[in-house]
Amino acid sequence: MVFFMNADTLAQENIAELRFFQRLVEWNFTPRAVEVFDVMLNRPISLVKHEFSRQVYVRLIDHLLAMLKMPGADSAKEWEWRELYQLDLEIDPHYFSEGNLHRMLNRWPILEFQQKQVLVSVLSGYFHLRRGDFPAGYPSPVLSNQECEQWTRIFPPHWCWQSIDVLRRGGILAMASRRGYTAYARFTQGRFHPSFTPNSLRQWQATCWQAAALFEDESGDRIAAHRVNHLAASFAGRFNMLGLEGVCGDIPQCEICPLKDECRWYNDPANEHTGPSEIKALVRKGQVESMPTEQLFQGLFHMTPEDSEVLRERLAGTPLRDLAAKSGNELRSMFSGNLILPENLQILFELCKRFNEERMSVGKTFKTAWDVFSHFRMRLRDLKQEQFIAVLLNHRKQYLTDMVITKGTLDSSPVHPRDVFNAAIRESAASIIIVHNHPSGDPKPSDADIEITRTLRQVGELVGIPVLDHIVIADDRYTSLLEEGLIKP
Repeated sequence: MVFFMNADTLAQENIAELRFFQRLVEWNFTPRAVEVFDVMLNRPISLVKHEFSRQVYVRLIDHLLAMLKMPGADSAKEWEWRELYQLDLEIDPHYFSEGNLHRMLNRWPILEFQQKQVLVSVLSGYFHLRRGDFPAGYPSPVLSNQECEQWTRIFPPHWCWQSIDVLRRGGILAMASRRGYTAYARFTQGRFHPSFTPNSLRQWQATCWQAAALFEDESGDRIAAHRVNHLAASFAGRFNMLGLEGVCGDIPQCEICPLKDECRWYNDPANEHTGPSEIKALVRKGQVESMPTEQLFQGLFHMTPEDSEVLRERLAGTPLRDLAAKSGNELRSMFSGNLILPENLQILFELCKRFNEERMSVGKTFKTAWDVFSHFRMRLRDLKQEQFIAVLLNHRKQYLTDMVITKGTLDSSPVHPRDVFNAAIRESAASIIIVHNHPSGDPKPSDADIEITRTLRQVGELVGIPVLDHIVIADDRYTSLLEEGLIKP
């Protein structure tokens, strides 16, 4: 099989769109992709004609129910739609009647008027094709462009590309790869998500034929055009399961793509940013630093463009740090129409805090007050109320755990020594370090801070669990009562 592009002809024609196919032919696994296609081409449909038609019909009903967002034919739902699934067994295509179909569909009150209209239109078109012995080339797996046009016309226009999947599952090869066309549109038009319309389908098929004319292929232009479609689909990851590792999938692997130097989407900074998959692709392109904050959230949380717009409005003039300081109830109030985003934000902010913390593991030693500050500052600096924490150490002054003893101001929610030392005794602690925060931003210890520290140290001496230090954290600063000489070593 000779499969290469005539570069002289390409230069003479000067058709920029076909550069995509020239580059694909230069791709190192193109021979393997052609080999896989030839295996598929030479494997005729294994079912007899009526069994094949039956299989296509069942997959057609599956497709229609899915596109109309109706319950499918799985488990208990199978009985509900049984009459619809059995329709092709009970009706001769030559005697199909729209009236009879209307009467059958009227027995399902769950169907809305528009859904009924779609079912009647598509099924009428299907039985009309059956009367015309569709597909004419059976048992060859190759679908002609004319037959493809006949098939897609029976569906609503915006379903035309997806409708080919019904035939593909039956073993039919059609020149209508959505993935292949997407990769082509990225390379030639700079569009991450092209429009899947009847016109774009015809344009893609015409382009495949045009590219096939530049290949020397003894099997003829028609088969060569199908190979072009298959090659583009392989490049886009359609046949990864067959060992054809494509790189231009839903999230393209631009860093290893052999076409990236000429790809308009990769090299054009002015791309439309519409969905999570494209945002992740922009991250792979190295454009993460220039992306607006709301797009980063959209890519992380798979938000719709509408939810992203709401987030953008909420973020206007609000630093992320201020947003992170809000409680769960406050976030839910801000995003009342979204059931998931507030919780996702809380998870994200907690991860960000932990990223900046130098978290201690069990057995590590707090050598200085700075070590304690580094461990707790991200957790405490943006809180709107005080937290009083007991850090428990073993006899070697190694970290065991830490516990929140109370929340609120020390004046309104006084710390009781019983609560502190009950926790220490329960965990077999040998000593304690006290940590709390000042939401005011001033780490200077108050008189109440100094007084409660002295009380706790006295109790600690009595129970044999000394309080080594009390550290106050405010914003990105701290004060150690021991370092300041406010308590004795």
